[in-house]
Amino acid sequence: MQKKFITMCCSFCILVPSTVNASAITVPPDVKDVAESAVEYSKSAGYRERFEQELNEAALNKQQIEKEMTAAWVKAVTLLKETDKNRALLGANRELLQHIQQDNSAYEERLKELEIKSRNAWNAAANAVNYAEALDNTQIEDSLGGEQVAAAYSYAANLQWQAENIDAEFEDAVAEYEIKQNKTELLLDARDELEHSIKEQENELTEAMDAVGGFTGYALESRAYYERLLQEKNNPYQDVSGFIRNNVYAWRGSGWSGSQFVQPYYFGYANKNNYWGLNFNYVCSENKTPGYRGKVNTFTDTLLYFSTRNNKDKYIVDYNLGINIPTGKASLSSYERNARMDEDLVRFTEFGEGWNFTPGIAVVRRLGGDKDLLTVGTSYSFRGGYDPTSDIDDDKISPGNEWQKYLRWQHAEEKWQFVGEILHTSSAESKISDGTAFDRGAVWETRLTYNRRLAEDQDLLFYYWYYHENNEIILNKRVEESPVHYFGTEWKKHLSKKADLRLTADVMVAEGIRYSSLTDSYVDDRKKVTFGIGCDFKIDVRNKILADIQHFSMHDGKNSNGDDAKKYHGFNFLTSFYHTF
Repeated sequence: MQKKFITMCCSFCILVPSTVNASAITVPPDVKDVAESAVEYSKSAGYRERFEQELNEAALNKQQIEKEMTAAWVKAVTLLKETDKNRALLGANRELLQHIQQDNSAYEERLKELEIKSRNAWNAAANAVNYAEALDNTQIEDSLGGEQVAAAYSYAANLQWQAENIDAEFEDAVAEYEIKQNKTELLLDARDELEHSIKEQENELTEAMDAVGGFTGYALESRAYYERLLQEKNNPYQDVSGFIRNNVYAWRGSGWSGSQFVQPYYFGYANKNNYWGLNFNYVCSENKTPGYRGKVNTFTDTLLYFSTRNNKDKYIVDYNLGINIPTGKASLSSYERNARMDEDLVRFTEFGEGWNFTPGIAVVRRLGGDKDLLTVGTSYSFRGGYDPTSDIDDDKISPGNEWQKYLRWQHAEEKWQFVGEILHTSSAESKISDGTAFDRGAVWETRLTYNRRLAEDQDLLFYYWYYHENNEIILNKRVEESPVHYFGTEWKKHLSKKADLRLTADVMVAEGIRYSSLTDSYVDDRKKVTFGIGCDFKIDVRNKILADIQHFSMHDGKNSNGDDAKKYHGFNFLTSFYHTF
């Protein structure tokens, strides 16, 4: 769900073609954006259905996890109650066991006393019997002797009876002691069972509480995820994003050399059907050619962009407004103008102009569902004047307003996408304060872009863009018709979930003559070839880094100064950091 902002921005960009001169760099400025937006749109073709399905699955998952969390809580509470109950039983058991063991100790003392008492009684009875028998053996025949013997036997019998009573009491005490011992053993067994049961219940309770904690975390996550999806459904495309890049263009050849460092900044905000963005660049441009040295350090103009969308079942209507704020450096000295190197060697040849206001509208018709889009759009630029030099009088330019019209067809399958466009730009007459005027004429563009998913981990891009301008004006330099062909390819390999490898090849072929600000001359049949390798690294769902290195070679035919053909070559180092807040 994290690609909603990309889809939103790309869809806006794709509906409002760039008015930047396509010949400013070897690769058309937004060819990769068009390709990526087509891919994103193909992914979003079934977005609503997949989103509803994901929302339903998130709701069911939330309900299931909450149900399992409730069951875990019930189990934990039940175990806690059972454990507390067993702890209470164990406490009562231990208290009763303590009393019984105290009784047992008393009975053991009593048994010892009875045993001694019985032994003493039997000893006394035996002694009495022995005495009676001894008297009887003396054979005393008188009456007194007989009475003594009878009394001795009677006494011995009484002692035996007492001994037997003591034995009976001892046996009763032993029986009671055995009963108490049995009770003690039962209580000990019950205690052991309770202790074992409590230990198991405590382990189960620990696991249950861990499960409750886990389910609580899952429940909070699933609830937050469901609420986020629900918020996206009610208010889609809400995001804040930005990027910063560091691009270095270095070239040399035929005794000439130069470099340009460009640091673009972008900040954008998308909320449901509204979008606004801000973009500007810092440029350090230096021409190192002897006799033509020049350097400029400046910010470019700032572009503010606003768009709002009216989205219906079959139609999409975008209302757009672009504002160029002159924060750059338009007025250049002679030394600084030398830093305006050739437009096919560096990114910027102009660093500022006047206030521009460009309102636009685009109407998109869905054809046969979401796979095909037909777009008709137009924009009109009200262009303000500016002074291109700081050391020349009466050269302030009042550029003519521009009117752009375009027609686009986009087809998006899951595994391949195609975008075809026709654009036409016409300009009003431009005037210079010295009284001269010029007409830029009309520009026709044809753009064909094709994406193909080769495999689960490979993508392939092809493009062919054609740019045709009747005449081109750079300050007061006129050049007759000079059609330009751009074509190239990009192969992308997904190395992992976070890393992609890209290999690129781009070709520019300019037919006819073409003005070169580098040599202040007209050149014939310019050709440029660029090869590059790049890597995309996704740090996390909100951060991404891109890095590219490119090598190019460019060939110019003879120029209007009579110079022979020239060759240039160089490297471009491009890095980008994207962040979504």
